[in-house]
Amino acid sequence: MNTQKVAMEYRMKSWREAMAERVAGKESIKEFCIRKGISRNAYFYWQRKIRAQLIEEVEPMKRSRMPVPTGWREVEELEGEQGSKSEVTIEVGKMRIRANESTATELLRKVIKVMVEIC
Repeated sequence: MNTQKVAMEYRMKSWREAMAERVAGKESIKEFCIRKGISRNAYFYWQRKIRAQLIEEVEPMKRSRMPVPTGWREVEELEGEQGSKSEVTIEVGKMRIRANESTATELLRKVIKVMVEIC
């Protein structure tokens, strides 16, 4: 049994839960750090580690093809000028929206939700 790995997993889980609690409570990072008695440096250190772990978890999912919901049509990603993915088109029924890197995530989420409810 690798005790270092177990200890790291425990710390990561604890920090993920604490950060989720902070976000759910709409507490600022400064308030959170004061309340928990931790430094801002420690907070941002663990935030970077958690983000890196989440990216590792998401990468395999991005490569696997997910089924397209009923009423939706699969659209290939458009390649930008320098090979970066710059825009995507989402169609639900007869409605179509286009989004790119500068599209606000929350706005996109709300628009898609409305599109699904209408169709």
